Amino acid sequence: MGYKLKIKAFNDLLQALENEYEIWAPKRFIGKGSFADTDYIRYDQVHDYSTMELTERSHSSAKEVVFPITQTILYFDETGYRVPQLPSKEKLVIARACDITGIHRLDTLYQKNGDPDFYYNRLREKVHFIILECPHSFRSCFCKSMGGDQTDDFVMGMTVKDQEIYLELNGDTFTNYLEGVESEQVDYTFTFPQHNDVTVTPPDVDDMPRAIFEHPMWETYDRCIDCGRCNLNCPTCTCFTTTDLFYNENKTVGERRRVWSSCHFKKFTDMAGGHSFRNTQRERGRFHVLHKVYDFRKRFHQGNMCVGCGRCEESCPKYISYIDAVNTLTKVLKEEYLHEK
Repeated sequence: MGYKLKIKAFNDLLQALENEYEIWAPKRFIGKGSFADTDYIRYDQVHDYSTMELTERSHSSAKEVVFPITQTILYFDETGYRVPQLPSKEKLVIARACDITGIHRLDTLYQKNGDPDFYYNRLREKVHFIILECPHSFRSCFCKSMGGDQTDDFVMGMTVKDQEIYLELNGDTFTNYLEGVESEQVDYTFTFPQHNDVTVTPPDVDDMPRAIFEHPMWETYDRCIDCGRCNLNCPTCTCFTTTDLFYNENKTVGERRRVWSSCHFKKFTDMAGGHSFRNTQRERGRFHVLHKVYDFRKRFHQGNMCVGCGRCEESCPKYISYIDAVNTLTKVLKEEYLHEK
């Protein structure tokens, strides 16, 4: 059993929810796209249906709700430091299955990769999801290939049809909110994505042959311009850099921030003494692909790090295809290495 709401009733529901929750959803920013006269869709706090973009895939993922682009982690002065306070409200995030699964990948990286990350956890524990149904597969989506199409981590299922909103509650937590708005009980059950036009076959190997690192297949990344857009739009990339900002009025007072970064940036792996792990675009591209479909799975014994949202495929200005890279990797392994066993 589900509920059907007109837009006005849905706005009334949002207003009631905002007494206790921040509402986050994809939002269109006019003229802020990568090219002239294009828009950019990213996650932001919203207050009514008119500010949401629920029909197109967002250009950036929902991860910035729990992993902000720029995050102050402490303030300091001559006497010591203090950690910033968080808003008291919890967050309701309207997101598709791939984005929710992507945040589950972040959970693994920030909670099970050594000591849990304090700053990530205190944001994450405030987040609840309203899962948004995908009535069709967007271009370059391959969530079903990567297992990013399924999750049980949501309090409501949601879809939009003909300017009407359909909701299915997952549990009884939010039943009282719906009792206060005009709605109609209908036969609606949330449906996960059923089909992708694109199929990606990740490699199924326990140990990657060392020779694959030098294979000519990685030459496609020679044309990479190190912009990092594939990383910054990815729901599972976690690279960041840390910097101290000193205030002009007092040079001993300031704040420490962590800011998104990218494994594709030239100096990202630079170390003291002038050492660097990956010096070429080819090496950085290879690392990116193998991390998503091999390293993560081997380390944590889970599914692939990649959830198949397809954003990297759409955002690369040099048209380097991550989909082709993964499928080629699997093909090369089968044809040139695995048959030798």
